[in-house]
Amino acid sequence: MEITCQNCNTRLKIPDDKIPPDRPVSLTCPKCQGKISIQPKSRRETEEPSFSLDYVKDLDFFEEGAKPALVCVLYPATRDKAVTALEELGYKVSRAKDPLDAANKVRFTQYEVVLTDETFPSASMEDNPVLDYLVDLPMAIRRKIVVIVLVDKYRTFDNMAAFVKSVNALINNRDSQNFKPIIEKIVADNIRFYKVYRECLRELGKN
Repeated sequence: MEITCQNCNTRLKIPDDKIPPDRPVSLTCPKCQGKISIQPKSRRETEEPSFSLDYVKDLDFFEEGAKPALVCVLYPATRDKAVTALEELGYKVSRAKDPLDAANKVRFTQYEVVLTDETFPSASMEDNPVLDYLVDLPMAIRRKIVVIVLVDKYRTFDNMAAFVKSVNALINNRDSQNFKPIIEKIVADNIRFYKVYRECLRELGKN
């Protein structure tokens, strides 16, 4: 779907599958920050995720070429450090206010990086609704997202623990002062890994 911001005339493209069925959607224009209202074109049957909402409000939208990232951290000091690090690495960062807000965002926006605290909002990583949703994504979509979890128990770059938890990487909260180089390395490692992965698929005639 193509839409035009009535305030600044910026033209935006939104995939049809990002628009919820039969519900008006309010977007924020990435250029002028004005509100854009969208009415769905048709009724569609869709399978709702386990934490589906009755309405969707103020979805994130990013200009073409932007690098979207989502931060799901409740503790303000840690959240601000994570946001600053990602912005310095060139990402356009959204902050999830609460689990319901995070559910909307990850459902309707394709983020390149999702950084969440293991206790957002529960006491353990196993009860994190953001991680629950991401884990259940089709692999073709999931492997495009770098999922990073802030933890207390495990050390930073504990790859085995990250593998067991079905995420890309773990960062211990003690290392929050070094978010920028740590996140930069995590993303670079992920790019290298999937470059080799795609090359192997091509050699096998599967890509």
